[in-house]
Amino acid sequence: MDRARRHRPGGLAGSSPVIAEKREQLYAALVLLVTALFVASGAVPVGWRKPLRAAALIGFAAAALIMLWRIVLWGAISTR
Repeated sequence: MDRARRHRPGGLAGSSPVIAEKREQLYAALVLLVTALFVASGAVPVGWRKPLRAAALIGFAAAALIMLWRIVLWGAISTR
């Protein structure tokens, strides 16, 4: 595989730039959702605060793990 194809910005080898862009938009939407949950957890009645904060923390952890996994994959592909 040629070097230019391996180092395509935003995507893994063989992925389309359009697909990579959509993937990045999905990650951005996930971050916005988590942020909205954090903000909403302070503006709702007391009974809903803990569940919303828990959902926001789970969403944040999922987003962080996805991003770390993508970095690991990118590092593995770029070192070949």
